[in-house]
Amino acid sequence: MAGMTRKEVASIIAQADGGIPYLAGLDLSGLDLTGLDLRGAHLAGANLAGANLSRVDLSRNRQTESAAILVRVNLAGARLAGAKLAGVNLAGADLTGADLSEADLANVNLAPDGAERAKLAGANLTGADLRGANLTSADLRGADLAGARMEDAILYKAELDDATRASARLAAVLVAACAILLSAGACDRPAESPRPAPPVAPAAAHPKEFTDANFAAEVLKSDQPVLVDFWAAWCPPCRQLAPVIDALAKDYGGKVKVGKLNVDSEKKTARTYEIQGIPAVFLFKDGKVVDQIIGLHPKSRYQDAIQRHVR
Repeated sequence: MAGMTRKEVASIIAQADGGIPYLAGLDLSGLDLTGLDLRGAHLAGANLAGANLSRVDLSRNRQTESAAILVRVNLAGARLAGAKLAGVNLAGADLTGADLSEADLANVNLAPDGAERAKLAGANLTGADLRGANLTSADLRGADLAGARMEDAILYKAELDDATRASARLAAVLVAACAILLSAGACDRPAESPRPAPPVAPAAAHPKEFTDANFAAEVLKSDQPVLVDFWAAWCPPCRQLAPVIDALAKDYGGKVKVGKLNVDSEKKTARTYEIQGIPAVFLFKDGKVVDQIIGLHPKSRYQDAIQRHVR
């Protein structure tokens, strides 16, 4: 469908009756979408080039508890000033030249979607909240990050130029938060530092260590639901999540198997489940993924996922 009008979009939202509006793949370019309820909207592959989404709330839907999906969406030149995008999946999205000033992008996923990386070249991110955002491999050349909050942001293999790094005062940010910026050399990962192993103990109240070798037996063939935390030692949000995973293991001991898998050492399993951004927490039941949570979230988000699938 091409050339949607604001009235048609509003009608789709009304039909969703508070649930998830399905707008995937639609041509919404140039539309003024301010004031519409797009919380949790499915917008994957939609064309929103030049659209006005200023101060629009695209965060978690109250009924479904899921944030909007904007995978590979075209937002080039779109106006998103002050928009609420916390926790939104923007993997592979094109935000070239978009206005994201003062936007809430906390814990947003801007990692690649397959071979398609997120594009933010020339974007206005002044004053944006990027705390905990996953910007792995993102193109940030020419982006204005002045005043942006980037504590615990993941910038692994992100592409930045000198002007962008200067605008965000990244040197200070990286010292304070150790965001990962290996390609730019601003935060070097220790070459020989041993990776801390996840806590492992015989008692069921501690997270287990999953590996490529034991994944099928421990996870896929488990007679209990299994919560798997895909992590890496160099990932600051992963370290923040560790106490939550420990607490979940204790809270649900005997009901849910909780464990961790290091994506650096257990590459086969990480590839199998196409892990692009971490932390990534997958819930397995009867050998199948029944829920997945990307990024750092409050403990209640993981508890809700477990409660939906535990008998």
